[in-house]
Amino acid sequence: MKLAARPALVGLAVLAATLPAPAQERTNDPYPALLFVSPRLAPIAGTKAEKEPILSGADITAVLPLWPGVSLAGTVRVRADRDFSRPGHRPQLRAVLNRDYTLSERTVARLTAGREFGGPWMVGATLHRKLRYDLGVGLGVKRTEDDTTVSASVSIPLAWGRTHRNWLAHRAPGWGRLPGQSVGNVGALTQFTWERDLSPNVERGRPNQLFSEGQYFFLPTYDWPRLGRDVQGTGYAPVRLPLPLSERWEFASKGALSGGIALVDDTVYAPSEDHNLYALNLVTGEERWRVAAKSPLRGAPAVAAGRVYFGSDEGLMYCVDASTPNGKQSGHPGRVRWSHKTAGPITGCPILTDNEKCIFGSSDGSVYCFGMWTGCRLWMFPTGGR
Repeated sequence: MKLAARPALVGLAVLAATLPAPAQERTNDPYPALLFVSPRLAPIAGTKAEKEPILSGADITAVLPLWPGVSLAGTVRVRADRDFSRPGHRPQLRAVLNRDYTLSERTVARLTAGREFGGPWMVGATLHRKLRYDLGVGLGVKRTEDDTTVSASVSIPLAWGRTHRNWLAHRAPGWGRLPGQSVGNVGALTQFTWERDLSPNVERGRPNQLFSEGQYFFLPTYDWPRLGRDVQGTGYAPVRLPLPLSERWEFASKGALSGGIALVDDTVYAPSEDHNLYALNLVTGEERWRVAAKSPLRGAPAVAAGRVYFGSDEGLMYCVDASTPNGKQSGHPGRVRWSHKTAGPITGCPILTDNEKCIFGSSDGSVYCFGMWTGCRLWMFPTGGR
């Protein structure tokens, strides 16, 4: 066994020891698979850097979440000149296994093991913090058999690509854009890194390097997408409340707000007995839009994949388009995608499953299952009660 592989083997052993057991339900895992392209700038290294165009190529990165906090990432680095006959100009591959630890709402610590762009096996650690305007900063250390490097980085959400919400469950509609989101909104980044080699045998005059690369960091979301926040109804979100609490705003409708709310992407969804579902700005309380039903709404809504699901006293289950992230009014928020009638009022919160099913009960004594995207009824189970 080559000595160069030992740091990676140790790192993989540490990562494997921290892997969680696969859960039977993954409804609370918000991280999608990513496939994105980010620009690559020519590296600046010491005084002997090879002269290249400023935009020297691109990084094509695929990210596959395996468990919460664990992901596998592969990057193909392609040069703009496509002169594959020259040494070092052929596409290069990086493959790494990452284990992320959420330290706060904006800070992530990462352990990494893998192989970098034709180089030796390596292990590393990174601390990343998200700032305002979607900027990020980070510090890192990397170790191979021969070298130790430290780095500082600045990242921006400059990337283009596609996402897949929960690829392990093969969820429809497959690879595409999440409603109203770019891959930059989800976590894909272009990272500008300054790196210093601390090894004593580093070539004189070339200890520092400045370069860009494709990178990603998934930050936790503290949304409240349904009654009780999750299917188990735990009513728990790992976020610290700013004490003492104080009222920021209030909203009054013409009917009682008795069903409970959902909170996703800075939008509050509040059903009212005045027949309306209201979408409110989380920060200001201002109404963004509303959708009118034909009867009072007494059940809490559920939100998933850019759509809101809620029932009415008339026995209708609605599926409407949700607001986009940060309340941007692109698309058609509030547009009714489908609705289906039952023989009794629907006053509970629907369950939205990982395999794209909407399950809910009606006061007609039956439990219904519909396709989340198609609105087609898949089955109905009469319970014999009400």
